[in-house]
Amino acid sequence: MSLDLPELPGERVEYRYVSGLPGVELFSADLSRHAFGPHTHDAFAIGTVVSGAQRFHYRGSNHVADRSALMFMNPDELHTGSAASAERWCYRFLHIEPATLRELLGERPASPWFAEAMVHAPQDAEAMRRVIDRLWQQPDALAAAGELSALLDAVCRRHARELPAIEAGFDRRRFQPVLDHLEAHLDQPQSLDVLAALVGLSRFHFVRAFSRTFHVPPHRYLQARRLARARQMLRAGRQAADVAAAVGLCDQSHLNRWFLRLYGTTPGRYQQQVRPSRVAVKALV
Repeated sequence: MSLDLPELPGERVEYRYVSGLPGVELFSADLSRHAFGPHTHDAFAIGTVVSGAQRFHYRGSNHVADRSALMFMNPDELHTGSAASAERWCYRFLHIEPATLRELLGERPASPWFAEAMVHAPQDAEAMRRVIDRLWQQPDALAAAGELSALLDAVCRRHARELPAIEAGFDRRRFQPVLDHLEAHLDQPQSLDVLAALVGLSRFHFVRAFSRTFHVPPHRYLQARRLARARQMLRAGRQAADVAAAVGLCDQSHLNRWFLRLYGTTPGRYQQQVRPSRVAVKALV
């Protein structure tokens, strides 16, 4: 079942858990006005446009993708999303946790990493649409899992690198104490002085350097991580009010507003859609 966004009638967003494939989540959207604020996933996001075009900001650059493109977002990389034309914007994504991707790829010397935000690959994009459609229809994912594994192997061989080979990714090591501190204290207010001291910088130098590395200021990064943690907890079955408190948000209504802005649906609807017991009954069109 596709659900309308309450503030934007006719805008549809749906998430779906894939039975038999833990660590895999499907995403489908049919939109014209909704714009996703900067957010992250704890999983790789690989997707393609069905109709219209998608504009997104990722790693400090703007990109526009159409049906011929495959889009890639690595775990914990902030990105946005909105329509890039007057036409309705429909697209599909596969969210796959790093451990699950490694398992599906089999024996590989290192984890894959996508250096490009998007590539022009019409055949791969069409194959991805077919596989996501099949997974959407198939409650028992055994047959589709083989097709998914083969496609991901081909896509990663053509478009991914091994993580150690990507020099840009290591700029983040400087800020690892800050990231670790934020993850350990998402439920607490944060002090700019404390964060800056963790990496031996002045407050203003810290803000500039952090923003240059992560393409958003520290408070925006913190909010994105809070919502990513909230998403994890909702998937695990936690009550929305408890989740809001656990990630440092004022109350459940605050969680609702931010979750809708970043993920296109409400916490309650998201939780209903990704329950493992949910049986898929409708194909994507």
